[in-house]
Formats: sequence, structure tokens, C-alpha cells
Amino acid sequence: MSKISSLPRDELKRRIRIEWPELKWSGDFGWFCGAFMRSDMLFFRFFKKFFKWFWPVLLGAFLVVGGMKDFLGFYKDFLKQKRAEDGLKMMNSGVSIKHVESVFGAPVLESHDESGDLAEYVYSFKRFYLQVVFNEIYNQVVFYAVTSKDSGFKPRVPYVNGSLGMKFSEISEAYEAPEAALSSKYFQYSEGVYLGNPGNYRNIYLAYNPLGVSYGDISPLPFDQTPIPSREVLEDFRDTTHPNTYGVGSILGTMKGEETKFGVGVEYFSSRDLPEHQY
Repeated sequence: MSKISSLPRDELKRRIRIEWPELKWSGDFGWFCGAFMRSDMLFFRFFKKFFKWFWPVLLGAFLVVGGMKDFLGFYKDFLKQKRAEDGLKMMNSGVSIKHVESVFGAPVLESHDESGDLAEYVYSFKRFYLQVVFNEIYNQVVFYAVTSKDSGFKPRVPYVNGSLGMKFSEISEAYEAPEAALSSKYFQYSEGVYLGNPGNYRNIYLAYNPLGVSYGDISPLPFDQTPIPSREVLEDFRDTTHPNTYGVGSILGTMKGEETKFGVGVEYFSSRDLPEHQY
């Protein structure tokens, strides 16, 4: 505008006639008003085109930003979940509870045995529950159990050639201390396997936990087979049923001792409505 306004009046009028020959107004006022209206029309057309493309571009930008945010959130959650699952490789009985906290963070549930020196941590991740029992005097883990929430999650059971997703009998033909419970709300079953020297004299545990996923069809044991089922009934049950929980006891631990004080896997009523870690 500074260059145009600095032109002599006659030169400005000449340029206006060349640029906008359709203007027919007479006199200086007519020329300048016509020029102004013409520039105003061009301004209007410019913004009309601008706003025609502005909103789709703006909406597209929001979609791209939102999509990137969702992708980054998913990727972040994926990494955290992967870290939680990889953390199971760093678990064992005998490790410090501080080591557990450094790997998995703060638990969502903490319980204490008033008659002894044991405490329990419960973690609730997207694909599994983690139960950790430790001695509060020595801060040492005496037992831990993993309960799967996802049929696609099939972690290896430590010390044996098997994983969750397989049947009880496929993971171990030998078993001890079978125990079952049946109510109007749930069915649960657990058993122990003594490892001897290959497992550094630990016990491992296999269980069906009512809060875990079902890897296949399950037929609960009848009420008259609780709490201690017969061997005959268990043979068929173990051949057709998939555990969704495994546990690892302490070195030279006992199946009816402190390592099973809080049960094998998370407790049904206290854990069924726990908030989950957001990954």
C-alpha cells in the first residue's frame, strides 16, 4: 500500500483503469471508491477460498495430532506392559522385596499376617496378576504367583518344560497336596509339585484361579470332591483342564507352610475389583 499511495494521482488513475477496466465511475472519487470496492472484493474472495480450505486442513491437523497422541500412548503402554512381562524373568523366591518394588513399582494391594511375620503384595497388570509373599523381618520373598488374565498370555512355568495354556497333566504328571473349593461365586483348584535338585529343592504350584482367564472349557469338581479331591476324579480333571496360575515357593519350603499362607494366586473377593496399573 505504501508504494501505491506514493504514486502521483494521474498515474494511480491510469493503473486503476488498466487493472480494472470495468469501473465506469467518473471523477476521482468514483475511481478511488471503485478501486476500493474492487480490492475489497479481492480480499473477500481470498478469504472465501482461505476458509474453504482452512477448516478441512485444521480438522486434518487435529486428527493427525490426535492419532499421533493415541499411537504414542499405545506405544508407551506397550513398552510398559512389555517391561512388566519381562520383569517376571527377574522374579524368584529368595530375592529382596525391594528388588520386586524396583521392577514392578508399588502394589495395588498390601496385606499383613497378624499372627506372623509375613506380608503380601498384589499387582494387577493388563495381562496378569502378580502375588508376592515375603518375610517382613528379612524382606525376602518366600513365594510368588502369576495369574493370567489374557488367553494370549502364556508365560513359561519356571523349572519345568511347560507354560500356561497347557493342561495340568501336560505340565507335570506328578503332583501333591491337591485342594479345591467350590461356592456359588467361584471354583478354584491348586496343587504342588516338588522339584528336588533341578529346582534347588523348591516347590512349584499350578492352579485354576477364578479371577484368571480360561484357556479352554472347564468342568468344576463336584462339591463332594472338596476340599480334597480323590485321585480317580483328578486324573480326568487334570487331563482336560488348563491352569491359569503358577507359583514358585522358597528353597526347602513346605506346601502347607508360610509360602501358601495367602493361598496360591490372588484372593477372589479382595482382588476382583482392584484398579489396574494402566498398562
